[in-house]
Amino acid sequence: MCSLTIKDVCQEAKFAFLRKCIKQHVLLPSNHRKGMDFDLLLIQQERRIKVQLQAMICNVKKIRQKYQSAFTNKLAKERHLQNKKYWKKFMWLREKQTAKRRQLSSAERQRVRNIRDRTRYRKRKRHKTQLDITNRAHCMILNKSSFDLNLDDKILLLKGLNFAPTPRWTEDIESQEWLNAMSHIRRIEWSNFFADCNNEEDRSNKFPPKLKLQKFSRPPRDQLNDTTIAYTEGVMAKMRNLGVCVKRQYRDRNNLVPAMRKSFVKLRNLVKRKQIVICNADKDGKIVVINHADYDLIMNRELGKFERMDISQGTIEQHLNDIRLKCECFLKKLHAAGVINEDFLAHTVGIKFENGIYRHISGPSAKYFSIYNTAYAYPLFKTHKLLQEHLHTIKAIDIPIRLLQAAGQITTSRVTAFLEYLLKPVSVNYCKSVVDEYCQDTKHYLQSLAIWESSLKETQPLHLVAADVTALYPNLRRELVKQALSSALSTHTNFSVKGRNLLTQLVMFCLSNVVTEFKDAYYRQTSGIVTGDNHSVSVANIAVHYIVQSLRDVICGVHLFKRYIDDILWISSGSENTKQVQTSLKKGFENYGLTLTFRAVSTEEEGKALEFLDVNHITTKSSPKGFITRDYIKPTAKGRSFLNGHSHHPPSVFKSIVFGEAIRMRRLNELDQDYRNSLNRLREKCLLSGFHQGMTEDMLHIAEGWKERFGPEDKNRPQNRIVWATAFPACVLLTQKEKAMEPLASITYKRPPTLAHFLSNFKVLSIGKAGKDNGTGSSSPCGKCALCGNFGSHQTMVYHTTVLKTPTGSIQLRQNLTCRNYGIYVATCRKCGKQYVGQTKNKFSTRWNTHRATWKTFDCSANNDRAALLRHYAENHSAILKRKPHIHLCFFVVFVQMPSPNLLDIFEDKWLNKIKAEINIQKMILPRVR
Repeated sequence: MCSLTIKDVCQEAKFAFLRKCIKQHVLLPSNHRKGMDFDLLLIQQERRIKVQLQAMICNVKKIRQKYQSAFTNKLAKERHLQNKKYWKKFMWLREKQTAKRRQLSSAERQRVRNIRDRTRYRKRKRHKTQLDITNRAHCMILNKSSFDLNLDDKILLLKGLNFAPTPRWTEDIESQEWLNAMSHIRRIEWSNFFADCNNEEDRSNKFPPKLKLQKFSRPPRDQLNDTTIAYTEGVMAKMRNLGVCVKRQYRDRNNLVPAMRKSFVKLRNLVKRKQIVICNADKDGKIVVINHADYDLIMNRELGKFERMDISQGTIEQHLNDIRLKCECFLKKLHAAGVINEDFLAHTVGIKFENGIYRHISGPSAKYFSIYNTAYAYPLFKTHKLLQEHLHTIKAIDIPIRLLQAAGQITTSRVTAFLEYLLKPVSVNYCKSVVDEYCQDTKHYLQSLAIWESSLKETQPLHLVAADVTALYPNLRRELVKQALSSALSTHTNFSVKGRNLLTQLVMFCLSNVVTEFKDAYYRQTSGIVTGDNHSVSVANIAVHYIVQSLRDVICGVHLFKRYIDDILWISSGSENTKQVQTSLKKGFENYGLTLTFRAVSTEEEGKALEFLDVNHITTKSSPKGFITRDYIKPTAKGRSFLNGHSHHPPSVFKSIVFGEAIRMRRLNELDQDYRNSLNRLREKCLLSGFHQGMTEDMLHIAEGWKERFGPEDKNRPQNRIVWATAFPACVLLTQKEKAMEPLASITYKRPPTLAHFLSNFKVLSIGKAGKDNGTGSSSPCGKCALCGNFGSHQTMVYHTTVLKTPTGSIQLRQNLTCRNYGIYVATCRKCGKQYVGQTKNKFSTRWNTHRATWKTFDCSANNDRAALLRHYAENHSAILKRKPHIHLCFFVVFVQMPSPNLLDIFEDKWLNKIKAEINIQKMILPRVR
């Protein structure tokens, strides 16, 4: 019996008819739209018919197979009638549409159709992308100021405060590039100079980065080999041409369109005029714009919880100096107790121990140990704790915040860096003792979990419990910290009792003497520990472990117990045992004023989730241990993006982001299917961030083949690379010949100023410009040295002044400087008014001791480059010089600027050109810079 029906015959005939309509470009009446272009209608019809044919093709194949059976001849007549019917319809439509169809060749029609198709697709895609960006901008930018922000302003801020605009070749950029190049040259030269002396490098590498001393000197040129000299000359040649190269390459390349540039100027002017403040949110990636007055109210309210110190702007330097002297006293005692050696003593507080006497380091390095900087605070808005409907109605001052303190470059920073170097290994070993709760990071936790799983002998119901310590840093009691430090130092160091007590006292002293400045008012945190100090993490770990180890009798019954600062997780068996551990932990922490919040799941429940760090534990009975791990995405992290793909960063940065995230996903996801799903989410996030699609696909294609959970092995990279940091790595690529001359040399990217630098500088908001550059500076005598006439028979050469007078006018001084400072100075001839610009890394008074010694020789020979002042008088005032006058009768001095030590060459050249100094011997300055 034949299973073929008339309906099947009609479907087969219709399939052939539709294919012929596509091939011959015949438009069906059902697809006709009045007023639309005929070719566009054909394109739309082709899409619809192809979808329809794809759905019919399987049935048609079966129908055609049935036609080969002997019983199908009964329907041959029906098949003929259907084909004839569709043929007549096709011919009628084709004849009717002949006038509408363009007389183009098939290839030309296809080309036109493709162009229109691509154009429509691109327009649709562009419109959809712009719509998504607009929606995200309105969602992620929270404007609580009284100033209207248009769409362009919000889209600019949506790029993120870490977005780096394409830098222009300005004076500041040029100075920074010269500084980076000179640093590279110095390292290359010293590497060659100490080529046969590896002990020097080994000696410097034993210090942590924050205790190393910067050196700005260069070795004698005659002791360098020809290869090094040729390489450094090549670097100098690249630098001389860098400005031209950058202007040529980036003339028409800017990652901000004109509308964005206008918004940038608008926002920057509002920030400069102190009308708005742009802040980050705490966790959800939002950017909050508030009025400057509201920012002051918020900061004063939060800092009001601190102790306000009875210190004024005039006495703060003396207070910080007292702190420095007390730290020096502690370090001397620690040295005497055998806790610290001579090298660390010198690198921490600048004191050398020679012949049984403590002496302060003199010379250019001395200034690193006299830092009189205060900490500053800034807020992070907790917008993730607010409901979406409340975000646009709540006032800025009512949004909850988290206050952070930046204490990385204050008076005690070198001391706390030393304490971190000393306490970190103690903290690690202490957290592994009694109760092994040490958790370095997510990778370390997952490795510990894998080791525990391998030792699991039988499947049993488990309980997973996570706990968080609420506001750990502000609530840590100082007495608890002191007891914990004493316990850790006594059990995990070999120091004497006196040494341990001194270390504990020094840590407590540093915790109590972090001075935070805001608008010329000074505050001190009286409880808890500062979140942003160098040794805060180690101190917090020691304090929390002191509590945990006191509960060892209860905790020893769990299978696994791990803690990362204030996040705790343990795995245990039995409900009663789990409740007992939870109750004991809660009471133990409450005894020290700390509160724990708990989350728990059981492996007896299917599909439950528990997060710890960025690991999500999903209960499932298919796993021997009762759960699997996946990557955890916080609810506040949804919709967040990476660094914007159009930022001024090289492609290697974006590749490393994708590569690093893929490694993290492979590590977190136990199942391959979960890993593939996470890679799909990573792809979406990369495209949302504006990453290049081809680059993203290539990196993810490589990552898809990874099977090892803990990622590929790190590549073996050569050690002690001598890098040349630049914002324009594509413009200073090393040639093969240069690489052969210096195999250790390499180019690395150094980020130029970002939007945060221009729009959100909290240090300036709190303290003012660096160096107290407030436009009201002066040059004054210190009253204690020969330069200002207070030693022996010397007469003063320094007078109090607020301006530098030049032959063409006057320049307002912007820093308060005396003979005891260092930096740039100007010597003016009393006879003709011509000027000389000089620099010093030592005190001005020390530098002028050399000038006086050179003057007394009256050696004006051309070989004496130090005799610029003498040569001026020999060439212009020879009659006066014959009488051998004292130098104070011929010149007076003005101190004009105290820049960072590594910028002295740049600013000396700047002042030389600014005042057109004529006394300088040009080769004394320019070769050091150019």
